[in-house]
Amino acid sequence: STPVYNPYTTVVDSNGAVVSRKQFPGNKIPTGQINVVGQKIANLYGTPTRGGQGGNDVNNFARQGTDTTINDKFDWRIDWNQNPKHRLFVRMSDRLREGDTPSCFFCNGADSNYANHDDGAQVVVNDTYTPTPTWVIDTYGAYSRWLEGQDLVDGGAGNPGSIGLNKDLFQISMLPIVHATNYTSLGNQYSSFDRYVRYSSTGLIDVTKQLNRHTLKLGFNYDVSMINHRSDWPGIFDFSGQFTSCAPTGNGQPCKASNSGAGTTGNAIADMLLGIGSGGGADINMDPAFSAHSMGMYVQDDWRISPRLTLSAGLRYENQRPATERYNRVAYFDLGAVNPLSTAYGSTLKGAFEYAGVDGRGRNSWEPDNKDFGPRLGIAYRVTDKLMWRVGAGMFYAPASAMLSFDGGGQSPGYTAHTTWLSTSNNGFSAGNLVNNPFPNGMNQPTGNKLGAMTYVGDGTSQLWPKLPHPVGTIYQWSMDFQYQASPNSVAEIGYTGVRGRKLMFGNPNFDLDQLPTGDLSLGSKLDQNVTNPFYGIAPSNTYLGSQKTIAYNELLRPFPEYTYLIQTRSLPGARSQFDALNVKYQYTFHGGLSSITTYQWSKNLDDGSEALLGWTIGGSWRDAYNPKLDYALSTHDVPQSF
Repeated sequence: STPVYNPYTTVVDSNGAVVSRKQFPGNKIPTGQINVVGQKIANLYGTPTRGGQGGNDVNNFARQGTDTTINDKFDWRIDWNQNPKHRLFVRMSDRLREGDTPSCFFCNGADSNYANHDDGAQVVVNDTYTPTPTWVIDTYGAYSRWLEGQDLVDGGAGNPGSIGLNKDLFQISMLPIVHATNYTSLGNQYSSFDRYVRYSSTGLIDVTKQLNRHTLKLGFNYDVSMINHRSDWPGIFDFSGQFTSCAPTGNGQPCKASNSGAGTTGNAIADMLLGIGSGGGADINMDPAFSAHSMGMYVQDDWRISPRLTLSAGLRYENQRPATERYNRVAYFDLGAVNPLSTAYGSTLKGAFEYAGVDGRGRNSWEPDNKDFGPRLGIAYRVTDKLMWRVGAGMFYAPASAMLSFDGGGQSPGYTAHTTWLSTSNNGFSAGNLVNNPFPNGMNQPTGNKLGAMTYVGDGTSQLWPKLPHPVGTIYQWSMDFQYQASPNSVAEIGYTGVRGRKLMFGNPNFDLDQLPTGDLSLGSKLDQNVTNPFYGIAPSNTYLGSQKTIAYNELLRPFPEYTYLIQTRSLPGARSQFDALNVKYQYTFHGGLSSITTYQWSKNLDDGSEALLGWTIGGSWRDAYNPKLDYALSTHDVPQSF
């Protein structure tokens, strides 16, 4: 079996270096040293169902189960021709139940499998009014709600009280998530209890006026998107095997203890039985309620200049309003604000968080962009009776936010709280707080906005919104194609499409506002030298900078030295994209109504944004209410063309 060592026999020399540990007698932990909570956590693992492999009995548990999938939906629609001028329809789509439930295998609250369950509904009302043969007024309204939920399959079967802890220790009364090196995880932190509820409301009106050679169109839309997001996590306990390990040194010398995970000695379950972890903690998350409003209007003219030439021109204006949170639980980081720590520090420190709705500030999560005009132009020209040429270009606008509500720490600083399990001491060689009392000083509680500009001073955060211009991503698109009628029954087409995206969202940029200036890299090893920490004693004592007497010199050279890191949000604009495509198409119509369409595309796409570019977007849309169609097709079968 794998040797396990007693962490309480660790020997440290005069320089603070660990020399050795002694193995447990008989390679067995004495009953008196077994931690009652650690024992109950270990008991959550199922009884082995077969013989294991190796010293850690790998693959000693296997069971089979069944998954259940449910999908109940219905749709209905009513059409009503009220009179020759009015047509109305109402449609509803309802997803009563949709989801899957996997099997549980431990069935005691510690399975890592989770169930998905969704439901949602959409109602649409559309009215078309034709007061005269040359006027058409179309109004449209829609409302939808979508709930996506996730739960551990047996999450209700256990709670902290089941393993000897206070049943109300964590934000949600569930067993903690347990990670043990070389063993399967217990629980799933990302799907313990999640509820994502999204609402979308849309209203629009389109008006068309037919003149002799002109078709005039204009319209307006207003959209409201909302999301309520609840994600409750229990605590997280990690065990690595480092405290019961000791690496052989050879030459008859004592083995050397390590502050890293288990190797050929030590065992994570042995650490667990002793109640000594390698890390973890617990979060208190907020339940954000974000909303984003957007509006747009357009005007368009399709002008048949001659039987051979048609010109289509239009202009669209969009305004995607910055997101807001129902209770103003958001903040942005002002790079130019004077930090209140400046007085104690003795010189000016720049950078501070500012909260929505405080001291006369607005509710917006970022700066608005009010100049989004999108011109579009299209030309269709019949070169000969068999050859048609088309060209078109336009500007479009991408969503203004991504992953909204998923990063409460940075978007809503102070409204979430994390408590670290201080499970180690002596640089990771000795035990800290044991698992039976992981948070002896209690759980850190959210402070809300009461710390004001002192929020995160001495520490750092990710996913913050900087107080900077927030332009909406712009999409430039153009295309040109030729269509040739090769025979009475066939049409060939070749064309090019180009798209350029500018000021798009980066998605997951990991751009640190507090990054060391590149000019200071010439200092070399001096950057890592320890110097007196000027923030010790003046920054909050429960933060990194407030509790360290010395810090690395490079930390004082950063743009905002009173913070440790400041990572910007997924919604940071500035990414670029490029798309080019050659399109070839051939359509042939056989006798009797059978048709065949053959297409080929060669394309190339480049971008410097991440795959989370559009993520869980609720703000804005790629709506194109102005979408002209040039219907000068060469085929006698009249295939509409668009750009």
